[in-house]
Amino acid sequence: MNESESTAKFNAQITAFGINPSKIYRNLSVEKLVEISVEKNEGMVTSTGSLSVKTGKYTGRSPDDRFIVFDDLTHDKVHWGKVNKQLPTETFEKLSQKMKKFVGG
Repeated sequence: MNESESTAKFNAQITAFGINPSKIYRNLSVEKLVEISVEKNEGMVTSTGSLSVKTGKYTGRSPDDRFIVFDDLTHDKVHWGKVNKQLPTETFEKLSQKMKKFVGG
């Protein structure tokens, strides 16, 4: 599969999820990713050439921020509790729509 076919396949797959971005960056080099990050003021290049990014005061991955959609597929397959918190399907759908709008431009 050539690059053009691969890109077309990727676009079809992402569109199937309801995501319609105005621009897609795919398989960029490290150099290009750093350039974009700096242009968007998301980070800076250090004196040694590394990308430095400030992530704010919430830098860790908290188990308190983990949610699993509670639906017919998961209701009896997940050990629900303090670690595996339920996210109602309706809430997931609202977040999904919000994310799709954001990603779609």
